[in-house]
Amino acid sequence: MATQLAKGLVSTAGNHISNLLHHLVFSFPSPNSTVSDEGISPAIHDFTDEGAYSSMHGLEGLVSEPGEPRALAGGVGPLSFMGSGYGVILILMGILLNRIHHIVRQPRLPIPPLPHPPINSLYRRFRAALAKVLTSPAMPNLLRLPGIVILCRAWVLFSILTLQVANLWPIDSPRFLQGTAGIVINRIGMWAGGMTMEKVCWQVFLSKVGAEIDINEAQLIYYSSADDGTWAPISILWVSSPISSIAAADSRDFGYSFLLHLYSSPLTHHHPPPAATQGRPDVHALLQLWLSLTELTWLQIMELSTTLKRNQLLPSAACGGMGLAHFVYALSTAPLKFPSFTFLTNLMALVLSVVIFFSVILKAFTHLFTLGYLPSPVLINILPHEGVVPSMEDDFGVALLKLGTACLEATQFSGLRNELAGIQEKQGPWVEISASGSNVFSAPRGLGGFGAEISNVEISELEDPYLDSAYWKELRTFWRAFFVNLAVFSWSVLMAVPGGRKGSEVAKAAYHHRWWYGPRRWGVWRSDAWAEPAHLRQRATLRRLEEVARRRRLTIDRYSRQGSVGVSTAIAVRESTPQPIQYAQFLRGEVEVEDDEEDWQDEAEVSSGASSSASDEEEEQNLYRDLMAPTELVEDLQPVLLAHLTSQTTTPLTRRRYAAILGSSSLGLPSQGLHDVVQDRRVAVQGNERDVWDDDRRRSCVVCTIEPRDTILWPCRCLALCNACRESLAARLPAADHMCP
Repeated sequence: MATQLAKGLVSTAGNHISNLLHHLVFSFPSPNSTVSDEGISPAIHDFTDEGAYSSMHGLEGLVSEPGEPRALAGGVGPLSFMGSGYGVILILMGILLNRIHHIVRQPRLPIPPLPHPPINSLYRRFRAALAKVLTSPAMPNLLRLPGIVILCRAWVLFSILTLQVANLWPIDSPRFLQGTAGIVINRIGMWAGGMTMEKVCWQVFLSKVGAEIDINEAQLIYYSSADDGTWAPISILWVSSPISSIAAADSRDFGYSFLLHLYSSPLTHHHPPPAATQGRPDVHALLQLWLSLTELTWLQIMELSTTLKRNQLLPSAACGGMGLAHFVYALSTAPLKFPSFTFLTNLMALVLSVVIFFSVILKAFTHLFTLGYLPSPVLINILPHEGVVPSMEDDFGVALLKLGTACLEATQFSGLRNELAGIQEKQGPWVEISASGSNVFSAPRGLGGFGAEISNVEISELEDPYLDSAYWKELRTFWRAFFVNLAVFSWSVLMAVPGGRKGSEVAKAAYHHRWWYGPRRWGVWRSDAWAEPAHLRQRATLRRLEEVARRRRLTIDRYSRQGSVGVSTAIAVRESTPQPIQYAQFLRGEVEVEDDEEDWQDEAEVSSGASSSASDEEEEQNLYRDLMAPTELVEDLQPVLLAHLTSQTTTPLTRRRYAAILGSSSLGLPSQGLHDVVQDRRVAVQGNERDVWDDDRRRSCVVCTIEPRDTILWPCRCLALCNACRESLAARLPAADHMCP
């Protein structure tokens, strides 16, 4: 409901913008203006004589003349439209269509009755015949007929009205008014001419509303053939807006109903034409209303045909083309009398039509002057590409937008401006002077002797003027050495100061922990947000491992200097010392470590201080050595990588070639079985007969699958396309995005 209301608000806002643009464009003086001085009040004449309010002259004449400005100034606007019968009927009909769509569901098939003797009563036969008629496939078309009939009546009435206002209805011609045809024409003219404009607009509006309800009933209940040969009704999706009067048309129906309400007001009526007795609006407004009604009636009549029901381009293009022609004619003759609420739509369609027309004409001239003829199919070759060819199911507005957008994109992507780069060619010889010297350049066709006059001298400035200076090179070397020595001296002084070494270690530890950086994630309450990054943790592990190894070497050197040898005769009473736990085993979950293990201390371990420290260092060294232990995979990859780096062939080094390089077939590669399977498959494929049709498909274009492939470069993925498909794909992208040279 909110989406439908938003569509109505957008449509109303578009009408207001169109009206403002209309008054802005045509507020300037027009040579064909029909404003006269007769309708201007004497007070305005007094002001214009004094020259104080000369700008009020045209405005007062415009408001005093019958038309849209006078009706809008008189209070006939969107607010009065929503409170009138037009707005109320639109809302009620939108709610009704919405309920029809949401309440009517696909009925379930009833349970078949039990077998019983046939009853040949009249009621039973009538009921069976009526059910057969209602469930017949032709019933949707029969339901459309009442709506089409009332639409045709409204179209005939509005057509006669438009002809009478345009002074094209015969009133005194003996050619048309003789015999029975003359009597019929005279009576029809009197019937339409004697009807007030308010009644005509209301009847046209009610005809469209009634036709809409009837057509929605026909489109909501559709018939489809089931598997058993019977016909079962199904409901199709039909979204209708609560504020739209005709769901078969587009969003302009709200504006169309507003125009009917606007031109039914007497403030927009001129004097009656010769063939009518009631006041009528201007012929330009009536013609725009008639074109919209003609398009809707045409589309609904075509719904009766199964072959033409999807052809929306023909009626919409015919009526849209006539509307554009009328818009251009109205702009050149009487622009102020054109309906302002359709001005913006027609102006946009006119701009798109001009862009499409010039693009098509220029491309056609390009083909004529380069090839000498228009290649077939002509329509596809004069358009930007075949993807923008209008479909028969497209509306005229959709086709204009599609073609206009494609023409604008083609202007950016194709043409000499995008395919050729500008080259600056200097007219004569010139000299470039730089810090390293001077160079003399000449044109491709220079004259010798005194004819080679140097008329241009250019000085090229370096980005760094001191780049080639020896003084600045030595100065940079001096300052670099000075700062290096200053840093070394400062570090030596810091290490000599008491507490300096300890402070440097604390600073280094703080930097490695990086607690002052703050959390690295949004979850500041988690411990891993404050943890050290993985790569820095690995570096710390390496440093710790080196420190443990260094201490181990110092311990071994200290004990080796003593030179004492002892033989132990002790009897092992306790069990052997368990193997130290490795960090990889802890990660795999093979061992369990209790939390209170660190708090408990054995008395024997406390007594043996020197031996426990050595065992702790050995356990820690084994722990970190497990992280850095090389695996067998790394050792196996070394000869393979070396063979790849030293290979002299241009083709990839496969396992078979690697085995041939080693000169031994007993390498035991794990993929040897896969190699045998591939060889068997190749032999089996070569033994079978070749498929001729498969070969033809391999030689055809992968896009159109009809034309043979045209190879222009190897290797390139464009070799799988023909020239036509390649040019079509290239036209959709700018030259900078082309992957194929």
